[in-house]
Amino acid sequence: MIVLALLWAGTLAFVLRYVRQQRELALQQAERDAVRDRRILELVKRVDHYQQSAVRVGDEVHELRAILAPLPDRLVQLEQRDPSNLSFAQAAKLVGMGATVATPLYLTPPDPTVGAGLPAMTAYQPTPLYLTPPIQLWELACLR
Repeated sequence: MIVLALLWAGTLAFVLRYVRQQRELALQQAERDAVRDRRILELVKRVDHYQQSAVRVGDEVHELRAILAPLPDRLVQLEQRDPSNLSFAQAAKLVGMGATVATPLYLTPPDPTVGAGLPAMTAYQPTPLYLTPPIQLWELACLR
């Protein structure tokens, strides 16, 4: 009988320890599940934000397509309005064949000798001074 009582007490202790371990494992599992659920919620928020951003970008792309769709027609209209101008494609073909563009007179820089009434040598003399060494500048100043 004592042996049975000892076996019963040992079994009871073993069962109580096993139940305690199972409770601890259940608590640890609950903590891991809570962490996993928080991560899942964060990922769901991130995916939702990504999808909303993708939808916004798609809407903006459609708006840009709607805005840019008539531009080729407008370009053709502008090219046809002014017959003195060539289309870009025609100009590219001409440049590819070796054509050059002449600079209009109003874009050429003015000649300093014309407006000042100076001889060409005198008008262009100050231009290369920054290139000459200081000794030569002193000699030029002394010669005058």
